[in-house]
Amino acid sequence: MKQKVYLRGLFHRLRALIAVNCTIVFVTDGSIPAIKLSTYRRRLNSESEVTQDDRNLQNVTSLRRNMGSEFSCMIKKAKVLGLALGIPCFR
Repeated sequence: MKQKVYLRGLFHRLRALIAVNCTIVFVTDGSIPAIKLSTYRRRLNSESEVTQDDRNLQNVTSLRRNMGSEFSCMIKKAKVLGLALGIPCFR
C-alpha cells in the first residue's frame, strides 16, 4: 500500500502550529481561473483543446476542476484530516 507521506507531513505541520496556538483555516479552490486554464489543460495532455481555447481565452472565465484527479483526492484527504483536528474548511 502506498504511504500517504503528504498527509503525515501535513499532520506534523498542523500539530506544530496548533501547539503554538495558531489559528488555522483551510480554504480550497472552486474553479480554475482563466489565466491558468491553458496550463491546466496542457498538464492534462489535451494539446488540441489548448490551441482552441488559447484563441478564445478571453471568452473563457473558468473550468471546473477535475474532481477525480490525484491532486483533488489529496485535497479531500487533507480536508478530512483538518476537520478531524478541528480545523474549519471553506470552499
